[in-house]
Amino acid sequence: MLADSGGSVEVERKAIPVVGVSDHAGWAVLVTLDANGAVVDRCKVLLKDDDLPGLPHHDASRRLPLAEAVAMVEKVRRSAQAHSERQLAELAERLGLDRAALALRALPNMPDSVEECIADYWANARADGVMYREELARAAEARGWQVGWFDSQQQAAMQKTAAYRTNETDASARFAPPWNRDHRIALAGALAAFAEGGTDDGRE
Repeated sequence: MLADSGGSVEVERKAIPVVGVSDHAGWAVLVTLDANGAVVDRCKVLLKDDDLPGLPHHDASRRLPLAEAVAMVEKVRRSAQAHSERQLAELAERLGLDRAALALRALPNMPDSVEECIADYWANARADGVMYREELARAAEARGWQVGWFDSQQQAAMQKTAAYRTNETDASARFAPPWNRDHRIALAGALAAFAEGGTDDGRE
C-alpha cells in the first residue's frame, strides 16, 4: 500500500487544509494547516474508549489466550473506528472544513491476520500503531478527504526546509506553551505528505 518514493522534498502543497497526525497508543495530536499552509489549530484527541487497552496486540496477547486476545483487538479496532470518525467530524465542524486532507505516518508491511500479528515479535510491536492509523485513514476517506503518508526520513527532511522553519516559528509562538515534539511531527508530516517527493500510498 505504501512505497517510499525517495527523492528530495520540495514543498508543493495542495490548496486545501491539511491535518497532520502524530499518533500514539489510543490517542493522537492533530495539527491543522489552512490552504496556505499556516497552522490554524492543534488538539489532542482520543482514539478509543477509556476502559480499553491502548496496545491490545502487544499487551492483551501477553495475558490472554489467543482467541480472547484476537477478540480484544477487534473490540479496540471497532472503538478506534468510532472515535476516528467522531473526532474528524468534530474537527471539521469546529474549523468549518468542507474539504481537507489527512497526513499520517507510513505503515510498515504487516502480516494479513490478527493472529499472525500477535504471534510475530516484530509485527506485535507495530500492529497497534498501524491499527489506529488505518482507522483514521478510513474515517478521512469516508469523509471524502485525501489521505497522504510520510515516513521518518521525509519528516526529518521537511524539518530542515525554510517552509517548515518559518511555519514552526510562527506556530510555536502563537500556540505556546506547550508546543512540543508531537506538534512538530504533525506539522512536518502535514507538509511532507503532500510535498513533491512525498509518499503516495500507505506502506513503507
